[in-house]
Amino acid sequence: SSSKASFAAGSSVSGDSLARSLQATADTKTGAGFLVVVAPRKEHLKLVADLSNEVGSKTCIFLLNARLRGRSKPDALRDDLAEQYNAVFHARLVGSRGEGLVYRALQDGSSPWVVARRELPKTVATELWQSIEEPSSDRLQTEFPS
Repeated sequence: SSSKASFAAGSSVSGDSLARSLQATADTKTGAGFLVVVAPRKEHLKLVADLSNEVGSKTCIFLLNARLRGRSKPDALRDDLAEQYNAVFHARLVGSRGEGLVYRALQDGSSPWVVARRELPKTVATELWQSIEEPSSDRLQTEFPS
């Protein structure tokens, strides 16, 4: 069985180039292929969203450092992609001084999201909460008020 792979770096790839890369990943007989998109900008995410519907589920698309989660401003496109794409690894600091940590590393198909408090300047964190659901901004505001 043949599969194709393509790599695109978001900061240096034009929309047309990314479109060609994504379309080239699909095997003409099976539709199977892989695409890795690194640090995509909004226009690249829009293209990925549009084209991923065309190539179907047989083409695996990996979004690295796509910043889909943990934003302070609403973004419908990123919210939609965050629902479609499973966070295999995620880590970000939260709280006004970065005293909190949201973390997830997918294992065995399902892993909890963990919210922890760091005792600054130490790097050791104490777990406060975990759930299969990603923590909401309200939950994080409760744990780490401004």
